[in-house]
Amino acid sequence: MNDLLPEWSSDLRTHRLFIYCEAIRPEAFPLPKGAHGTKTPEFEPRDVRALYRHFDRFEAARARIPQIR
Repeated sequence: MNDLLPEWSSDLRTHRLFIYCEAIRPEAFPLPKGAHGTKTPEFEPRDVRALYRHFDRFEAARARIPQIR
């Protein structure tokens, strides 16, 4: 993720994990936090696809991450 989204940051809130990359797009992308009481977020390939599409990096991500094709 560091290669595709330079200077990205995250903000873990009550129900979502927000990903920011001000260098590419000012709006944050919300990822699901996971089941109630989960300590680590649970992502599916569709969530990762949507994240990279939001930041216009899908083609580069698809070349590096075979699971999101």
